[in-house]
Amino acid sequence: MVELRKKSAFTLIELLVVVIIVAVLAAVGVPLLSANVLRARTSEVEAGLGEIRTGLRARFAEFGTYAGASGLTPIAANIGVQAGDLTGRFFNDDDYLAITAALATFCAGATGNILTPPPSGKGGQVAGVSRSINQDGTLFSTAGCTAGTELN
Repeated sequence: MVELRKKSAFTLIELLVVVIIVAVLAAVGVPLLSANVLRARTSEVEAGLGEIRTGLRARFAEFGTYAGASGLTPIAANIGVQAGDLTGRFFNDDDYLAITAALATFCAGATGNILTPPPSGKGGQVAGVSRSINQDGTLFSTAGCTAGTELN
C-alpha cells in the first residue's frame, strides 16, 4: 500500500501579505532614519562651531580682539584648532568657512553639500547642512551670521 504525503508550502496570498508588511515597515522606517542622519550632521557641525567659538574666546581673552582672526580658516586663525580637530563623520576641516571677525564680534560658519566628499575612510556624503555661530553663541541656520533663522 502506498501512503500519500501531504505537501505543505506557503500560498501566494501568504507571501503577498508578508511583502506588504515589509513594505509598510520600510516606508515608515526610512524617513525616520533620514531624520536621524540629518540630526547627527547638525549636531556634528554645531559641536565643531562650538570648538571654534571656544578658541576665539580664548584669543579674545589673550589679545582683547577677534580682529586678527578675520578672513582666516579656523586652522590658520591661531585659536588652538589643529588640522584634523574638526574632521568628523560628516564634515572635514575644509567645510568650516573663513572667520569674519572685527574688534569685538565674530562669525564662524560651516557648510556641507552633496559635492563635499566625506572624510577619508568615512561613508556617506554631507548634504544640506549649514550653520554659523557668533560671539554670543547664537547659532544661525545659514553659514553667515546675518541671515537665516536664529536657532537658540
